[in-house]
Amino acid sequence: MRCITKEMIYYYKLKQLGFDFMGYYITKHKCELSYHHFLIPKFECRLNNLGDGYYVWNGVILRQKTAHEYIHIIERYDLDRYDAITSELLDQKIKGYIDFENIKIINDILLSFEREYIDKTTVDGHYIIQERYFNRVLKK
Repeated sequence: MRCITKEMIYYYKLKQLGFDFMGYYITKHKCELSYHHFLIPKFECRLNNLGDGYYVWNGVILRQKTAHEYIHIIERYDLDRYDAITSELLDQKIKGYIDFENIKIINDILLSFEREYIDKTTVDGHYIIQERYFNRVLKK
């Protein structure tokens, strides 16, 4: 795990809260958490001489197997909802803490995505929305 990820976990008190920036449950294992480049994607950071882009201002910490995977699926299928979630993540970054009001808005965005794409499958026939993506602080 990168040093910046550890620092952000500590600063935002994610272990004490028990959930990440999108409201997904986390356990005591920090290895399940990952850094998400949410303002400038990693490949664009390299193009703009920002290295790999691992900066506090450029990322949020998400649970890898749920929130992080899911947000990239949303980015692929619905850019407007992805941008709306990113806006809420940015608002939390500006505030300097995880705000439950932002988590509620993110949950509403996720629910609307799920209503629209619940039956959507990949070319291999797998549903794009996995069961584990529903395991978040706020329920339906």
